[in-house]
Amino acid sequence: MQAFFNANFYSVVAAIALLAHLVIDWKQLFDWRNAKKRAGGLEFRQFLVCLTVFFVADVLWGFLARWQCPRLLYADTATFFLTMALSVYFWTRFIVAYMAMHGGQRGRLLWIGRVLLAFFVGALAVNVFTGHFFTVDGQCKYVAGPVRQAAFSLLAAFNAYVSVAALPMMPRAAGALRRRCKMLIAVGLTMAAAILVQLGDPFLPIYSLGTLFALCFLHVFVVEDERDEMHRQELLAREYGSRLEAERRANQAKSLFFSSVSHDIRTPLNAIVGYSELLGHGAPDAAESARYVATIRSSARVLARLVDDVLDLSKLESGKLEIIEEPAVEMARNGREALALLRREPSIDFVLTDLWMPELDGRGLVQAIRADASLAHLPVHLVTADVEARAQATAGGFTGLLLKPITLDGLLSLFV
Repeated sequence: MQAFFNANFYSVVAAIALLAHLVIDWKQLFDWRNAKKRAGGLEFRQFLVCLTVFFVADVLWGFLARWQCPRLLYADTATFFLTMALSVYFWTRFIVAYMAMHGGQRGRLLWIGRVLLAFFVGALAVNVFTGHFFTVDGQCKYVAGPVRQAAFSLLAAFNAYVSVAALPMMPRAAGALRRRCKMLIAVGLTMAAAILVQLGDPFLPIYSLGTLFALCFLHVFVVEDERDEMHRQELLAREYGSRLEAERRANQAKSLFFSSVSHDIRTPLNAIVGYSELLGHGAPDAAESARYVATIRSSARVLARLVDDVLDLSKLESGKLEIIEEPAVEMARNGREALALLRREPSIDFVLTDLWMPELDGRGLVQAIRADASLAHLPVHLVTADVEARAQATAGGFTGLLLKPITLDGLLSLFV
């Protein structure tokens, strides 16, 4: 009666673990295409397939023991231990890929996985003749052998080693890698504890329950990684879309620019060609000839500016255009408006003013600036066409004088 109870209890718990496993890991089990895209995705799927077979064998074990099928029970038990070893083997391969391990640590883990698999396969093969791993008699009585104890001890040591190996990685890990280290520690400790408890009683489904809890931890961490990866892909897709839209707008603006330039080039070019032909045929008088030459020169300057714009666009596309930021210029219609603007915009550091202005002329403006402590430091230059106004400008509080017509050299001379 006790054996009957144990078999039923064992199968029920194993069936619950199998159902929970299928619900939790359904997507990872059957999403083959996306599995290849993730780091360690293929190895993780192989690990889950082995665990699925392991849980099925665990469920069948209780029913076969109850139905008194010794040969099938022996085969099922051997399948149970073999899939256990295979799951550990694929687990090591998944860890190496998932954690992006290199060097000695990678080699050690892969070597441990192969040794454990070889140990289980060899022990199960020899067990057919010796019964040192386990035995099943004609009454379906299961007896664990000493090799089983050694095999479970090795599995517990392996899981403890994985947890200990992940600990030194924690301080220097960040983000997803730190989360993966936590996952390895949680899964390794859970499985090591479950195996140690299972050593005491082979009829308690502790290993299956420990595997289920470990899968829950694993699912949480893997799903978080998938969400992070999806978020990263979305950001990349948005960035790529924005870049494509920017390129489309740039190409559209460039096409519009060249269309406009090609049209604008015709006007000065036609003028140059036309007036050159007129000059070639002879102008009616000297004044008319001078007008033709002036028009040709003006059109040539316009054409030169258009060519410069095209060359600037070419330099801009190749990254060779040097962009010089021009200073902002504030305009005022009279002295009173200029004074209000200076008090409102403390960033203004240079003033050009005319002598004659409505409401407040140049003299009144410079006196108001010098009387205001917050504006007294500003250089104020008088702009005039009167050469004789130099002395008047100096006496009136102006910093300097700029003669009309204003030229670039004249402006630059104010800063020397």
